[in-house]
Amino acid sequence: RAAVRAGQKALVCYGVSNAKEVKIEPPLDGVGVSLSRCLETHPRKSTEYTLTARDAAGHEARQSFTLQVAK
Repeated sequence: RAAVRAGQKALVCYGVSNAKEVKIEPPLDGVGVSLSRCLETHPRKSTEYTLTARDAAGHEARQSFTLQVAK
């Protein structure tokens, strides 16, 4: 299992189609609707990120993953 070191740069990449709104929790700067986007983060501890995409009809899709930080 791959992990980054505390404070080291990591990329959170995602892509969505047919979405009107996208958010990531915990929040990252630069989130938006895109077929392919990578956002930089510098986690201090292992963090679970959840991406939520909503279409114009209000349907929602959600996906989570954990970015591991080595101790």
